Amino acid sequence: MKYKIVVEKENESLYFAYCPVMPGIRASGDTANQSLSNIQQEILCYLHDTSAEFEIVFEGHEESGSADTLHGAV
Repeated sequence: MKYKIVVEKENESLYFAYCPVMPGIRASGDTANQSLSNIQQEILCYLHDTSAEFEIVFEGHEESGSADTLHGAV
């Protein structure tokens, strides 16, 4: 199954990532990549599904509009 992960830039040194279909799962980091790594670990632990796919959507910063698909483990 594919899960959308949204990354939002809070300020110059804080990023939040969340999965819209999993309201209780959020992660933060000093960089977009760090927030992505943190949330992917949370989701994989929650799902127990190493074959899960993620669609990454950046919002609120210079990378807006780009999307990637990442598979399973981080």
